[in-house]
Amino acid sequence: MTSGHLEVEAKYDVDEAFQLPALEGVDGVGAVDAPVEHELEAVYHDAADLRLLRARVTLRRRTGGGDAGWHLKLPAGSARRELHAPLGRAVKRPPRALVAPVTGLLRGAPTGPVATLRTRRVVTCLRDVAGRLLAEVADDHVTATVPAPGPGRPAEVHTWREVEVELVHGDGALAAAVGERLVAAGASASTTASKVGRVLAARLAENGPAPVTQGKKGPRAGEFVRAALAEQVAGLEAADVLLRTEQPDAVHQLRISARRLRSTLAALRAVLEPAATHEIREELRWLGGQLSEARDDEVALAHLREL
Repeated sequence: MTSGHLEVEAKYDVDEAFQLPALEGVDGVGAVDAPVEHELEAVYHDAADLRLLRARVTLRRRTGGGDAGWHLKLPAGSARRELHAPLGRAVKRPPRALVAPVTGLLRGAPTGPVATLRTRRVVTCLRDVAGRLLAEVADDHVTATVPAPGPGRPAEVHTWREVEVELVHGDGALAAAVGERLVAAGASASTTASKVGRVLAARLAENGPAPVTQGKKGPRAGEFVRAALAEQVAGLEAADVLLRTEQPDAVHQLRISARRLRSTLAALRAVLEPAATHEIREELRWLGGQLSEARDDEVALAHLREL
């Protein structure tokens, strides 16, 4: 069985000399709990080309702390939706319930461990005057190990320290106020969205799309076309995840993405290989038809509910 919630957090880079500032007196904070220390280990899983991470998706198995289990984190605007499954007996393979939402991203590719992060975490909880948990401030000392990518290449080990501010029942104003105190104490806003993205940044660059190079008169035509199609495929994949997790308006978004990609392939058919794109256009036409029927049902049901 899976459960889920919306994760809203901010990360800050700090050095070893950093001292967590006093957080009493922050607007809205009525009490600050004593710090609690946890030892965490998280093994991140992905395909060999890191296609999940390139789509801003993380899949991990964590032990230790209060949320041990399998976690799938999906993009949701500036936040992330996190799906959770218990540890169970699965170690090497993630539960099917967490793989299902990203079937369209993996497209049959097997997943395996790509990084292991061991974290000594010290958590300070912020509460309002009624005792409700507003936010957790986590001071993390991280040691990350990345397996050797191939024969003759060594494994990588990275260490760093960072502070996370994760909202529970607090709001953006609280997060900003806590962030101001952290920055005043010497922290700086992190440029990486996730720990695993930080340690795999080099591999992500290797496996990512080639940059569009500028010629004398602008981008080269072939590179421009590939970049445009890559962006639209990414949009189609993102909409597919929304649909598989039953998010509002997902059918409509996937239908738009499929139609946009099909139209682009048709508009560029003079410079694309017909044998490579004709079948894809037909598949997108079929998908659009299926989604059209589903969308009609959604609109009809919404109308009936209004009546």
